[in-house]
Amino acid sequence: MNINSRRTGLRAWLTFLNSALNDPSHPNFKALEWCIVICTALSVLITVISTVPELSVYRRLFLSIEVACALFFMAEYVLRLSTSPNRRAYIFSFWGFIDLMSFLPTIFILVPLPAVVFAQQLKILLAFRSLRIAKLARTYILESRSDDKREGHHEGEETRIPVSVFFFTQISASILNGAVMYAVEGSQPSYATMPKAILEVTKVLLDSDPTPPQTTFGQIFVLLIYFQRLCLLGLLIEVMGSAVRRLLFGHSK
Repeated sequence: MNINSRRTGLRAWLTFLNSALNDPSHPNFKALEWCIVICTALSVLITVISTVPELSVYRRLFLSIEVACALFFMAEYVLRLSTSPNRRAYIFSFWGFIDLMSFLPTIFILVPLPAVVFAQQLKILLAFRSLRIAKLARTYILESRSDDKREGHHEGEETRIPVSVFFFTQISASILNGAVMYAVEGSQPSYATMPKAILEVTKVLLDSDPTPPQTTFGQIFVLLIYFQRLCLLGLLIEVMGSAVRRLLFGHSK
């Protein structure tokens, strides 16, 4: 009887966690989401500024924050895995991979391996956390759908896309592409640190000319960034168009 009650309590607890993590209408969803937002923003910021040589004196502080954020992301991953109705599908999904990469590189960095050559490459992998920012945009859309249902909107109606979705996607693209350019073109002064590389990538995304890359891969990757700029422009047109239509006509169609 005691075992059955424990199993029942465990199932109830897992159900509560599943709703708090995935159901935008749950009262604790936004509080938990804000914790994830703050931890994601802090970890991405630490990853970026830790590449600045002048800030190397704060290396231990950065490492401590990095480990704390990685433990938080690991706990979140375990909870999502435990509460997922299809664990295999979550593990091999895109967002499951992003959640895994948010803490896995930290484990390798902490391992005292003699091959320190991998340190920079593993640090670049931490930039995958920037994709969690894009995941927040997905969360906003889910919240909009939940709000529409509560307000009595029909299921076939177009979902409102907040303008913040575009900015989240823009920031995520700038950080991730900047991390790649930092890894490839780090020998150049304009790409010597992640902040500088992110600035150069942002120039491309905002229709400006960056410092020309020297490597062949860097030149090819810049072309890919130009293509991303077109995709972001299409998203911006849709977001702003929907906002203007709602402002003028009261609906987004």
